[in-house]
Amino acid sequence: MVENCKFGETFAFSPAECTIDVRNAGDKRVRIARILPSNATDSISPSNASLAAGESVKLKVQVQPDLAVGLTNRMFLLDTGETKQVPTYAYAQGFVGSVLDDPRPSVNFGDIVLSGPLPTREVVLSSREAGDLRATGIVEAPEFIDAAIGKDGRTVRVAYKASAPWGARSADRIVVSLSSPQQTKTAITISANIIGAIAPEKEPFDLGVVRTDADRDYFIPLKNPSGKPFRSGSVKLEGFKGGKADLVDCAPAQAGCKRIRITGGKGVGFGPLEAMATVELPEHKQYLPIRLTATALPPGVDPAPEPEETLTDEQKRLMADPKARGANDIREILKAKVRETNAPPPAGRGPLLKWSVANEEAVYGYVIYRGDSEAGPFVRISKETIPAGTFEAGYANAYQWRDTSAVVGQTYWYSIGLINKDGTKDSLTGPQRVVAK
Repeated sequence: MVENCKFGETFAFSPAECTIDVRNAGDKRVRIARILPSNATDSISPSNASLAAGESVKLKVQVQPDLAVGLTNRMFLLDTGETKQVPTYAYAQGFVGSVLDDPRPSVNFGDIVLSGPLPTREVVLSSREAGDLRATGIVEAPEFIDAAIGKDGRTVRVAYKASAPWGARSADRIVVSLSSPQQTKTAITISANIIGAIAPEKEPFDLGVVRTDADRDYFIPLKNPSGKPFRSGSVKLEGFKGGKADLVDCAPAQAGCKRIRITGGKGVGFGPLEAMATVELPEHKQYLPIRLTATALPPGVDPAPEPEETLTDEQKRLMADPKARGANDIREILKAKVRETNAPPPAGRGPLLKWSVANEEAVYGYVIYRGDSEAGPFVRISKETIPAGTFEAGYANAYQWRDTSAVVGQTYWYSIGLINKDGTKDSLTGPQRVVAK
């Protein structure tokens, strides 16, 4: 019998610990040959166990969340070594937050033509969790990316070098150290389509409809804009079941032009198809990856039409504006029965904030920000996240929180922040003026 553990709340790049209890509920000794984390950065000890009938063992888990913000469920395998045994899994569960307003900072360069000027992009790291947050250094960066921190301590400048690998880049990242004790690092994900001397007409390349009744040829042109001929090596094809790929001349023949020929289709499952062709370009010392898309269909079946818009204007408004979920939107409150809290107001003196929220299915919890003026800056003052109540269609939950740190007679501006289950953040309310009494 396995009792999973909860590590509560932690921050990105900040380890968390909890203990999983395992008990042998049978009448025979059980040997667990291996206890393995599914995520290579996590750890669990001991790594094996032998339990007599009725005996228990406590497994100490350490989770390294990296940038995996939001509700997190980490899995561990308890392997008895018996091939016929149904695998047993244990789980460590919790929530990974971020001190950054954008918990997953990223930048997309789009197309970068290496023969032209190389662009620079900036990412500003802002935080209402820690008003004085600063980026203090570049911890990790690929050798083909330049990264530097601006004088303001918040701006990170990023640029690809001319040595960048060609093709679509979607998993590059740099790791930046932060001044916050809660979260000492963050990662900025960088994406681009690097266009070198040899490139396809577009990326990703759409093969159109691939028929599944027989093998056919599909072509992807590769061109050198200068018209110079180029040598090519092997072609590797992934994600196209039963398909084969090679390079042939363009038809009609053109200087500096070749085509990847993909032969296949028979036996491919119907539906959307995503594949990858990687071409070796030895004289450029490059392996050019080309993403391929297609729709695989049996003969005589036409592609499905684009689905019609099913959302109403009101539903679009609610999805686009998180403030519409709050008590300030009287239309939502009138639609929902407010489930009032029976708890007494929090003890002590200071402004008592009250709010109610409908449509909380995607909400993890709430935080309180305070500023000395309507323009801010605002800083988080609620140490703990205020957990969202139980979601039930047609109902709104009521909340209350007291600012016991407020000085009597002082004017403050409060804002209620919302944290979604995926770790993203919204503002539930705009600044509200309150005089502490």
